[in-house]
Amino acid sequence: MIKTLCYILGLLNRKQLVITVFFLHLGLLKSQGTFDSLKLKLPKHYFNTVISVDGYKNAKNDLVDTNKLLTKRLKNYTINQFNLSFYTPLHTHEDTNSKVHSNTHYLLTGNFMLLQPVFGGMPKHDIIRAGAGLRIIHNTGKKGIWFFDASPFMIKDVSYGSNGTIRMASSAIYSHNFSKTFNMRVGLVKTFLFGNRNYLPYFGFRVGALDRLHFSFQFPRSMSLVWPVGNTFNLSLYSRSQGGVYTFSNKNQVYYLNNDATFYFARREVNTGLRVDFKPTSRLLVYVAGGFSTRNTVSFYSDNRNRANRLGTYKVFFYKNELPTTVFANVGVTIKLGKSKSVYNNLNLMDAIDLNNQNAPGDDNSFNGNINLPAKASKNYNLKSIEDLIDINDF
Repeated sequence: MIKTLCYILGLLNRKQLVITVFFLHLGLLKSQGTFDSLKLKLPKHYFNTVISVDGYKNAKNDLVDTNKLLTKRLKNYTINQFNLSFYTPLHTHEDTNSKVHSNTHYLLTGNFMLLQPVFGGMPKHDIIRAGAGLRIIHNTGKKGIWFFDASPFMIKDVSYGSNGTIRMASSAIYSHNFSKTFNMRVGLVKTFLFGNRNYLPYFGFRVGALDRLHFSFQFPRSMSLVWPVGNTFNLSLYSRSQGGVYTFSNKNQVYYLNNDATFYFARREVNTGLRVDFKPTSRLLVYVAGGFSTRNTVSFYSDNRNRANRLGTYKVFFYKNELPTTVFANVGVTIKLGKSKSVYNNLNLMDAIDLNNQNAPGDDNSFNGNINLPAKASKNYNLKSIEDLIDINDF
């Protein structure tokens, strides 16, 4: 009797085992089928595609030193500027085999700008600047970030169909995060920021966490005191250099010593003011800024007279005028597209994004058009803390 009962129980156990295995296998098949049918795609990159539209204008300013014949003709000066720029990730390489999680990011950058230098004594000129570039950001996985940028571009005065000029801005910067609240950078840049072609050392530091009140000094570009107010607003007190060198048609015979078809129009100024960033959604940022434009300088360089110094700074100009202080206004919109991998708890990734935003493709007046930091603080900032280097460049 006992043997018979044990035999029956043994049969039941085997049947239960077979049934259990069958339904478990069926459930796995159904789960896998459901997962496959969703066709979920994980983000490939740590950077989003970012598009920025920016407008800038300073107030009309009378030209000083009226003893110069050209000053009497030009009368006064103001600048109108429109800028459209973007950057987008091309490829992300990650080393996941080693204990140090390093990664390298390749980004395509692009820019289109319409510049209108307006002189009271002559017709308005429409100057366009357009270019595309490649940016490489290497996160060592420890405390350092390497940033390389090459941005060739074309400048042309389209008002009179003049020939264009090809130029290139470039930079090589190393950024080191000593801690969440202290970052330092060194490097070299080729810049047109001061109304000339300069090869300058780059030096910068930041004191304070990115998602808290912090001070940033970045030579030769800017210094700023930034206060993230919650998750929606940023307030910034800043002082920033901006300028450039542009091809200018001589159709109006501004350069009367030679019969050149074009010459170089150079400008530089230092903008000091207040900026307010408003982020209604995680993908949209609107900003407005205003303040004082100081150290305004306008120069005209002859291309032919400076041909002997093709690689260095321009030294021979036929007109230069330093203008009084005036006021400026700057407004813009930044849109973030696509999905990106999370940088939460990764200091290096946050540093790279911050560095990228200091060097965004666009004109040098647009200094912080990035989407604000997340509400939660990160323990590891490396990509995010170089985000501020993406958002400006000085073609």
